[in-house]
Amino acid sequence: MAGAAGICVPSFQDAVQRRHLEGAAAQLETDIHYTRMLAVARNAPLRISFETGAGGSCYVIHTGAANQCSCAGDGPAVCQGAAQA
Repeated sequence: MAGAAGICVPSFQDAVQRRHLEGAAAQLETDIHYTRMLAVARNAPLRISFETGAGGSCYVIHTGAANQCSCAGDGPAVCQGAAQA
């Protein structure tokens, strides 16, 4: 029984990680569609900026130039100038 459990546990962990990745991908897809819809409705460009760091990865949807907004995995987005998240 212990041998069977030893074989199943790594597979279960892989399945959980795969589900987390699929969930994150689905959320990103939804946000991309939302950004496009909002840009069309406003008749104005919007950007999605991606960041990676020690705290993880994140992205922020914003107005303004590409380098005007940033995010951190553990906090809110920060924008400079007239850019808005």
